[in-house]
Amino acid sequence: MGEKNESSSSFPIGKTAQERRFSYVPECYKVQPSLRAGSDSKLADVPLINLDGMSDDPTRRSIIIQEIANACRCYGFFQVINHGISQQTLDGALSAAADFFKLPNSAKAKFMSSDVHTPVRYGTSVRDGVDKVQFWRVFLKHYAHPLKDWIGLWPDNPHDYREKMGEYVVAVQELAGKIVGLVMESLGLGPSYLSSKLDDGMQVMAVNCYPPCPQPELALGLPPHSDYSCLTVVLQNLSGLQILDSRDKSWKAVPFIPGALQVNVGDQLEVLSNGRYKSVVHKVTVNSERTRISVAGLHSLGMDVKMEAAPEMVDEDHPNGYRDSSFKDFLNFIAKNDLGEGRISSTRSRFSDRDIYHIYIWMSAIRSAGNKEIIPGPICCLGPIESHPLARAQRERLMGCDYEVRVVCLCRFVSSFYSWPNSFGKFPCLMLSSSTCDLFVCLLRSCYSSMIVF
Repeated sequence: MGEKNESSSSFPIGKTAQERRFSYVPECYKVQPSLRAGSDSKLADVPLINLDGMSDDPTRRSIIIQEIANACRCYGFFQVINHGISQQTLDGALSAAADFFKLPNSAKAKFMSSDVHTPVRYGTSVRDGVDKVQFWRVFLKHYAHPLKDWIGLWPDNPHDYREKMGEYVVAVQELAGKIVGLVMESLGLGPSYLSSKLDDGMQVMAVNCYPPCPQPELALGLPPHSDYSCLTVVLQNLSGLQILDSRDKSWKAVPFIPGALQVNVGDQLEVLSNGRYKSVVHKVTVNSERTRISVAGLHSLGMDVKMEAAPEMVDEDHPNGYRDSSFKDFLNFIAKNDLGEGRISSTRSRFSDRDIYHIYIWMSAIRSAGNKEIIPGPICCLGPIESHPLARAQRERLMGCDYEVRVVCLCRFVSSFYSWPNSFGKFPCLMLSSSTCDLFVCLLRSCYSSMIVF
């Protein structure tokens, strides 16, 4: 089949371009230019936190708590060293993962599935062969906590996969609990605020392999997203992660530090903190030379347990900005949406101010007097609406007029699905009905080619 005729349906699990080691990137793997990894990407100056003494030195613990608070507030991301997991355990998990991905497809076939609800599954993109945009990775995802309930479903080939990955899973679950305790203390909630819920919660291991890509400037390993978890702890053998810097809205590469673990603030923690801490928006780039392996542990509440803003985080100055949601809600959302294309399902929710840089904005001002002249202004922005130059210009055009402003928000990243709006500056929020939303997306795409649609 020629390159020009290849669509996502040409690449089912087991026969994808990355598994077959194509010498070119097919059209359905090419992401929008605005999302591609630039060759001049700057390194992110993210916090590196030394956890030595976090459990037995009160003075050191208070310093660590403050460092974590600053990292969660400013970046939604940090790296940790002296975390207590031995290098042998880290290396064992990475080698077990690498050995699994080296197996022939026939050995991985029984785990192949596009059903996001399957507790152990092998796949490649987000929704293989279905989404219009595919991504240059293969993965094995499996539930992991409590270990005794799930390890029997894991691959038994390679022969030591369960042993090596199981050892890491137990260690990283304990570490995640300690870090969450520090985060809760930094919010003034006490170290055991979430302990019982996490003990009874989910630990999902996303074991990822990003093979060499012949044209890494055209593709991504994963699109921009945030994690639906409290915390995600990531082990990797190479650099490849980029995070969206909230200060200047630019993508920055996270430096690789041997032995360090990366910690992402997840959506559930953002909800719990009522927006004081932000989940980090990140994407995965690929390279043309080496295979990157990452083992991401997503630590969250139980499948059906709703996360909501802590009462202590809600007051007159900080009204509740989120509605509650569960891990199952997230999986259902994923199952219905093409994340690479930015497509959203008919089950739509509203959004909070922090999601402005996640979403399309359509503003239209309708003058209340005269002939009700409509002044439209489509915006696709990467920053708060109040600071966006197009938004300022639109407001200036309307100063002195008697008008209404309507704002329509269309989901662009996964994390936005659960948020409620409190305000968009001084602009009221109006959502499109589900019956007209898809039509509206088509209208935007056909009329405004310069808008970012992915």
